[in-house]
Amino acid sequence: MLPMPCPWPPGVLDLLHALADMPAAAATCLVTGNLEPIGWAKMQALGILELFTKPRFGGFGSDLCSGNTEESWRDRSDLVSLAAVKGSQLLPGAEEGFAARYHIGDTPMDIQAALAAGAKAVGVTTGIYSREELLAAAPPGVVYSVELPHTWHGRPPPAPPWDGTPPGALLVLDSLEDTSAVLKAFGLAG
Repeated sequence: MLPMPCPWPPGVLDLLHALADMPAAAATCLVTGNLEPIGWAKMQALGILELFTKPRFGGFGSDLCSGNTEESWRDRSDLVSLAAVKGSQLLPGAEEGFAARYHIGDTPMDIQAALAAGAKAVGVTTGIYSREELLAAAPPGVVYSVELPHTWHGRPPPAPPWDGTPPGALLVLDSLEDTSAVLKAFGLAG
């Protein structure tokens, strides 16, 4: 079977490749409302299954579905938390949990889910939602936003955002195209 063309914005594949190349520093999982076999089958069809950490883990619709359609982000939050628990159980050396957890998404629901799960939310404005809409998804006092170098437009760069910031911080990016800057924001590059 030939891989389907990638429907994701520029930079996603490069970031997945970069994370896959540093297994001692980062683990990549999948959080989706799909049933687990369907989620992984989609990654296989896209030709990126091998870019996820082995053993594979994540949070899936087959793990939990509360039926709460008014606040469906709460289910996604539980899936983000469940993915972290699974990873800490499956990955050698992660028994005590992860030093930092990031959840990347392009919707306000992704932001709400990450923050509620205690992960650092990374919003990307490559979908239908604006920077303002993604920032508005976080409760007051939680937001920490920074732009990466390619979006600074000649202004001085902000201070590094993630060193020592608490879980629940929010980073909103215009894209993931500058892989080295994204890795630096994650604390994975100098």
